[in-house]
This record gives sequence, C-alpha cells and structure tokens, in this order.
Amino acid sequence: MKLKIFTILFLLCFFSVFSQNKFVRNYTLFSIVKNNDMSEIKPTKATVIYDYTSKKITINKLEDEKETYTIISKTQNSKNKAGENYLETIATDGNYNFLFRFSENRVMIINIITRNGLVLYK
Repeated sequence: MKLKIFTILFLLCFFSVFSQNKFVRNYTLFSIVKNNDMSEIKPTKATVIYDYTSKKITINKLEDEKETYTIISKTQNSKNKAGENYLETIATDGNYNFLFRFSENRVMIINIITRNGLVLYK
C-alpha cells in the first residue's frame, strides 16, 4: 500500500515538473547541427519561453532578435537512453516545422525536413 502511494506521488511530481504549461529558460551556449555533425560550442545569450496555453515558443536572442513559433502538436514527456527526462513538441515558424526537445540543461531545435538545427545549453 505504501509503495502504491509513493508511486502515485512520484508520478504526480514527475508530470507536474515536465508537463508545465509555461516555463522560461536562459541559455548561455549554443552549437549548430548540420548534416548530422555538431559545430563547436560557442557562447551566446538566449531566453526561451515555452507557453503551451497560448501555443507559442518564443526565443529571445542577442541584439533583441526574436523568433516566435506556434506549437502544432501535443507535448510528450519521455526519457532518453541515458535516463534523462525530456519534453518534446513540434512547432512551426510559418514556413518550416521544428522539433523542440527540452531537457534539464539544453533545448534542441531541429528542422524536421533537413534535420539541421540548433542546440542551446545552460
């Protein structure tokens, strides 16, 4: 009985952390993904605002550059092979669809067609 209660509480905590409707994350490093290769990691300053209620993901970059994406899929929570939890969704900029995968210390933003994209790190 205690194990069932603990399991239920654990699952509620897990899903409340990774099923948030809105969160803001700041990143200080980035790398480019192109042709399955990753560039060297370089410094940057970016803030990503994920808001599932308004179906928007906003990226504020250096020099007041702003990118806005519209979420077009459900959000999925899962674990990778290393056991790291992540939140994943698909969003569009109006021209292309991108896979957004948020983990504890990074976000991957990958164009679904070209498989090229960007990784931002904390």
